[in-house]
Amino acid sequence: MGRRRSFLSEYFFSGSTASALRLIIILFIATLSSALLTWGAIDHFDRRFAFEQSRLRAENVLGLAEIWLANFLADYAQSLDIISNTTTFTRAVQDPGYHGDALRDFDAWLAARPAIAQLRYIDSAGREVLRSERVNEQIVAAPEADLQNKASRYYFQTTIGLPEHALYLSPIDLNVEFGRIETPWRPVVRLALPIYGSAPEARGILIMNLDAGSILEAIEDMARPLGQPVQLLNAQGYWLSGAQKADLFGFMFDNDHTLARQDPALWSQVRTAHAGTVLQDRVRTSYISLPLADLIRSRTTYDSVNTQESTLYMLVDLPLAGGLFSSRNIPGIALLIVACAAFSIYTATMIAGRKRAEEQARASEAQVIRLDRMAGLGALVASVSHELNTPIGNAMMTATTIDHRASELSRTVSEGRIGRNALFSMVSDIREGVSMMTASLYRASEIIGSFKQFAIDQTSDRRRSFELKDYLQETLKLLKPQFTRSGITLIAGEIAAVTMESFPGPLGQVVTNLLINARVHGFKGETRGHVKVSAKRVGSDHVAIIVSDNGHGMTPEQLRKALDPFFTTAVADGGSGLGLTIVNNIVGGVLHGKLDIESTPDQGTSVTLLIPIVAPSGNGQFTN
Repeated sequence: MGRRRSFLSEYFFSGSTASALRLIIILFIATLSSALLTWGAIDHFDRRFAFEQSRLRAENVLGLAEIWLANFLADYAQSLDIISNTTTFTRAVQDPGYHGDALRDFDAWLAARPAIAQLRYIDSAGREVLRSERVNEQIVAAPEADLQNKASRYYFQTTIGLPEHALYLSPIDLNVEFGRIETPWRPVVRLALPIYGSAPEARGILIMNLDAGSILEAIEDMARPLGQPVQLLNAQGYWLSGAQKADLFGFMFDNDHTLARQDPALWSQVRTAHAGTVLQDRVRTSYISLPLADLIRSRTTYDSVNTQESTLYMLVDLPLAGGLFSSRNIPGIALLIVACAAFSIYTATMIAGRKRAEEQARASEAQVIRLDRMAGLGALVASVSHELNTPIGNAMMTATTIDHRASELSRTVSEGRIGRNALFSMVSDIREGVSMMTASLYRASEIIGSFKQFAIDQTSDRRRSFELKDYLQETLKLLKPQFTRSGITLIAGEIAAVTMESFPGPLGQVVTNLLINARVHGFKGETRGHVKVSAKRVGSDHVAIIVSDNGHGMTPEQLRKALDPFFTTAVADGGSGLGLTIVNNIVGGVLHGKLDIESTPDQGTSVTLLIPIVAPSGNGQFTN
C-alpha cells in the first residue's frame, strides 16, 4: 500500500507529469463546463419545447372537445326536431288515442340513441302527457300514475314561451325527481322546443333529457393523453367536471365553490378571451370558451337557440418542469461528472424526440383539416335533411290520398253502385296521385344522389377526373338552403367548362369554407346580399375560381391578418380563426395553387383560387 502511494506521488508531482495533471484538470473543467453549458442550453430548449408541445396538445384537445360537444348537441337537437315533425307524434298531440303509438316511437328513439335518458311531451299546463325513460338500463314508458306536473320547473317555463322553430338548451345540472336530487348523481342537459298547432299559443313542449355523464366521460377520455383532467365550468364558474366531487355542481347545493372565488385573476382572464394560455405559479392553464347557443345554431336548422347558460369554459392545468439544477437533474449531473459522453446520447434522444414531435404536428394539422371537413359535412347533412322534408312530405301526403281513393273505389265496387264516369274519375285521380308521388320521390333521389357524391369526395382525398362546372354547381345546390334561410342569395356566375384532374374533396372543402365564411362574416347583422361563384380558364393549364360577395368587406389591417392562425373578428360568435388558414394550407398544399384576397370596406370581398387543371402527384396529397 505504501509503495502504491509513493508511485502516485512521483507520477503527479514530478516535473514532467505536473503539466499533464494541470492539462487534465483544465480539460476536465473545460469539458465539464462545456457539457454543463450545452446541457443547460438544451435543457432550456427542452423545457421551452415541452412547453410549446404541451400547449399545442392542450389546445388541440380543447379544440377537439369543442367541436365534438357542439356536434353532439347539434345532432341530438336535430333529432328532436325530427321527432316533433313525425306523423305519429303530431297525431298524439291532437288525439289521446295515438299516445300508445307515440310512446312506442319514443322507446325506439331511446333504443337507437343511447345518450337519451328521457323523452317527454308536456302539455301547456305543465302536466307530463307522454314520458319514456331509461331505468336501470331498461327502456320503460311511465304509467299515468307516475306522470308529474313540471309547471314550476325552469325549463318548462322558458320553453313554453318560445316562438315556433326555436330551441331551448338547459344548463348542465343534476337530475331532480319529486323535488330531490337523484342519487347517485345523474348529470343531465335538456333540449326542448315548443309544439304549436293551428292556435297561436303553444300546445305544450317536447323535451329530451340527455345523459350529460356520457358527455363528461368523453371529454375526460380526450384529455387522458395530457395526464391532467379537463375542467368544465359553467358561466358562473361552478365546476361540472375535472374537480373534486365536493366542488362539483356547487350551484345545486347553494355553496360558493367556484373558480371565481378560488382564483379571481384566472377567472377574469378566462372570461375576457375566447381562448388562450395563462402562466402563474409555475402552472400553465390553457382555456377555451364554448358559446353553445351560437355553435348549435350554426349547425342546425333552428331559427334561434335560447339558453340560460350562454357559455361554458374548458380549462386544463399543466405544471412546468424545473430548471437545470433542480432535483430532477441531480442524478444526471453526477453521471455527467464521470462520463460526459452522456451528452451525445442526450443529443441523439433530443433529435429523435424533435422528429417525432414534427410528425405529430403534421398529423395534428391533417387532423384539424379533416375535422373541419367533417364539421362542414355535418352542417350539410342538416341542410340536406331539411331540403328532403318537402319532397318526402309531399310523397307521404299523396300516398295517403291514393290509399283513401283506392279504399273508396274498393268499397264502391263491392257495393255494386259505381258508374262508368265515377270509375274513370277515381282511376284518373289515382294515376295523377301516382305521378305526383313519383315526381316527389325523383326529386328526393336527386338530392340524395348529389349529396352522396359530395360526401364521398369530402371524406377522402382521392384524385380523380371531374367536370369543374358540374362539381361547383352541385356544391352550390347543396349549400343553397343555408343561404336561403339567412336571406343571402347564392349566385352561380359564369363557370367555364373545364375537365379537372385533381382532388375534388379538398377543392369542395375550400369552396364550402369560403362560401360559409362569406355568409357568416361578410353579412353579419344583415339579411340581404349575395355571394357569387365563378370560374375561368387562365392560360392553358390553370383555372381561377372566384368567390365574391357584396358584404361588409375587410379593413386593410384585417386583410393583412386574414390568413394568420387564430385571427378572427367573431370571437363572441364562436369563431376559431382557423377557417382561412385551413383553406390556404389546402390550396397551397394538396391543390398546389395560390390564394389571393381582395377586399374593400363596405364594398365586399373577392377570393381567387388559382390552381392547376392537372394537379401534380405526390407530396401534396394527404393520407387518411
